[in-house]
Amino acid sequence: MEIAAERAAAEAPTIDDAPVIEEAPPSAHREHADLLLAAEAELAAINDALRRLDDESYGRCSACGEPIAELVLEADPLTTTCPSCAA
Repeated sequence: MEIAAERAAAEAPTIDDAPVIEEAPPSAHREHADLLLAAEAELAAINDALRRLDDESYGRCSACGEPIAELVLEADPLTTTCPSCAA
């Protein structure tokens, strides 16, 4: 049993066996930052929609106060304005 353990330890990968990872080009960093900003904006819009659900203003236009059509909300549940005010 001791020989098998020694053999396994000798065959275990070392840090020298790890692949070399090159740094991503600046364009990849910008793309990652843009994706992160978009995700943060969408999360903020979701949280705003949840707040509007809580205060019962969800489904009402934030500009004119009229109800937003259900079809519009189905297409974009995060919308805050009716089509008339959005134009």
